[in-house]
Amino acid sequence: MSESLSGRTPRDAKHVLVAGITSRLGRSVALELLRRGHRVRGLSRKSPTDLPSSVELVSADCLRAEPTEACDGVTHVFSCVGASVQPDLRLGRASFPRFDLPANLSLLRAAEAAGAQHFTYVSVAGAEHTRHLAYVDAHERVAEAVQRSTLASCIVRPTGFFSALEAMLPMAKRGVVPLMGNGEAVTNPIADEDLAIVCADGIEGGFSEREVGGPETLSRRRIAELAFEAWDKAPRTPALPVFFTKLSGYLLRPVNPRVADLMHFYAHVMTHDCVAQSAGQRSLANHFRAKAQATTKALPAASQS
Repeated sequence: MSESLSGRTPRDAKHVLVAGITSRLGRSVALELLRRGHRVRGLSRKSPTDLPSSVELVSADCLRAEPTEACDGVTHVFSCVGASVQPDLRLGRASFPRFDLPANLSLLRAAEAAGAQHFTYVSVAGAEHTRHLAYVDAHERVAEAVQRSTLASCIVRPTGFFSALEAMLPMAKRGVVPLMGNGEAVTNPIADEDLAIVCADGIEGGFSEREVGGPETLSRRRIAELAFEAWDKAPRTPALPVFFTKLSGYLLRPVNPRVADLMHFYAHVMTHDCVAQSAGQRSLANHFRAKAQATTKALPAASQS
């Protein structure tokens, strides 16, 4: 029997549905699974254009109907489906309990009905201390449903993704990144590509539950400073009272419940430590600088003069 480049035989290869494949993490997981010799089917509401032709793409909206067809024939389901974690009012208003929870429960029901064997879901690190937050509670309600299901399960709980921190880069370029509190709370965020390796290990059965972060433990102030250093700018990080962020959340709720949820989540995580077992080797400083350089190169020549 022939073997793939990864050394995995077709008999060993899993058929994995990657739900949320258009996200940075979803794409990274798909590429890592392909590298390991697995078959990948991608599920999203829009069609990605930057994936290998070997990825079978299925378009479906888990909020509108159970994606049973997307799950048909797969052995494993991986989900990072969820509302955007960027505080941009243009990126949707549905709160996390109204988006992440029903969308993932719909996917879970479809996976069970289709006869899948295993379901991997990405939740949040430190949930035992933050369950009072709507963002965390929505994720953990999904995780509990997955663990109660008829499928074998894996829950991955990262401290935070590099891609979620990229929102600091345009603020740093403009000259100011406000910090909530004194900026001394520490965390170890992980690169999406490194997290994808952890997720692939979980999909392959390497573990059933894991909290994970990156190799560097950084203060929130240091993370902001790295965003300025990516542009070779002096840091300006004025303190923003935590109560102001919480108040903003309350005021925004009628307008955009998703961003309101994020404001309350940020008010907590920016002022509390969140460190987990480290994985990967990628540096946030290098990531920020590469993103800044890519942005600069993408600008029209006239705008750079």
